[in-house]
Amino acid sequence: MAHGMQDESIQMELKQLIRMPAPRRLSPSLRKHLAKKSGRWPLVIFGFLFGAFGSVFCVFFLPWNFLNELSLDKAPPRFVEGRVTHAERTKMSINDVPVWKYEARFGDAAQERFSIGYTTGRSFAEGDEIFVRVHPQKPDLHCPQGMRMSKASLGSAFVLIFPLLGFTLMLSPFFGRKRRYRLYENGTVAEVRVLAVKDTNILINDQRMYQFTLKFANLQETVEVKKSGYEDVHVLQHAYETKEMLHVFYDPKKPKRFVTLDLG
Repeated sequence: MAHGMQDESIQMELKQLIRMPAPRRLSPSLRKHLAKKSGRWPLVIFGFLFGAFGSVFCVFFLPWNFLNELSLDKAPPRFVEGRVTHAERTKMSINDVPVWKYEARFGDAAQERFSIGYTTGRSFAEGDEIFVRVHPQKPDLHCPQGMRMSKASLGSAFVLIFPLLGFTLMLSPFFGRKRRYRLYENGTVAEVRVLAVKDTNILINDQRMYQFTLKFANLQETVEVKKSGYEDVHVLQHAYETKEMLHVFYDPKKPKRFVTLDLG
């Protein structure tokens, strides 16, 4: 009973809202109602797990010394004679080619120093004479010539796409909620008729995506949108089958951005 009264109260608020000019003020109860409609917890959980899994790859495959190497490359060249004292194959491979780690001794007997570098594939052997690049203002910043400072190469930075994609998916429902609020507060009211529905045979989070052709009463051109959320698809399909007009709030600059209003 209480739930039914609450739904009736929300519908009354929506009917009053479409009569108000923008910007509109949303009541706490209406914001709470909209937050429930826009929440997609499975997407949040999947995004978090995908982002966390991708972050583990970043720990191993990102060139963490890239900025130091960039600073060394930009500095005026200063080369010191050295010799490879140790070469070993690491557990990392790039495109099935093993990464090798080297230790090189450089400097004079009074100030003997060591520098570490990496190559993809074996390029040096113990005893090879080499030069070591040394930063002129930062003597502790150095790397053997022909080697890099990080175990991973710069090309391995593509693994960043995995955590970025994952955490973007995780946050997308929250951004969607903010966008929904803005449409209710500042969107233009319009009546819309659904002219056509097409199954795209695409699944997103186990939900089928459909393409809808819409005719806004106050726009000359038709608008085509793709929706996969159960509630949006259900409302638009029902309007198509019953030939009923929908009330929406939409962005005049981007009509594809809209929210349907359930006025009962």
